[in-house]
Amino acid sequence: NDVTKFRQGNRAELMQQILQDSGVEDRDGELVVDVTTEDIGRGLLRLIQTVTRIHDLNFLNRERVEGTFTEDLQETLGKIVPFESLRPDFIVPDIPDGDKYPVDFRLAGKERQVFIFGVTGRDKARLVTIYLNHFLRNKVDFDSLCVLRQIGDVPKPDLARLMNVGQEMVASLDETEAISRKILRMTGT
Repeated sequence: NDVTKFRQGNRAELMQQILQDSGVEDRDGELVVDVTTEDIGRGLLRLIQTVTRIHDLNFLNRERVEGTFTEDLQETLGKIVPFESLRPDFIVPDIPDGDKYPVDFRLAGKERQVFIFGVTGRDKARLVTIYLNHFLRNKVDFDSLCVLRQIGDVPKPDLARLMNVGQEMVASLDETEAISRKILRMTGT
């Protein structure tokens, strides 16, 4: 496991909550339970349960924790393009109410800028559809890529509307080869 993932972002908050709930201390990476001699069995069980819950955070990254999805998407994008070329939470300048339509990630392309959205489910699909429509109505010059957490998380009518305004889509974050291919094509690199 990449333990550095447990030290930053939403996973760090979740890990701290697990440790607090279980009464286990993290002493510079060493998990400790102080118990009396009579409670060694219960203390060991509590420690094992805590370690299991922390390990399970690996599996929450795409299925249940929306915040970690964005972190995972950013990490994936950083493996494809230089991290400094990504602009998270980009606000499109010179359009009405631009601050109400943030782009998850903006990437400069040779021809056009690329707006990348992480779509975690129905609500985000609807928001991104509205954002893309706003950009199109205001004649913003861009290409778009929507990366879905899982395609099954988005109801068909919402997915159809998103597909009608978006240019490129990837069915899940696990499809890193497709994400890479589409980004490299859109950026001309």
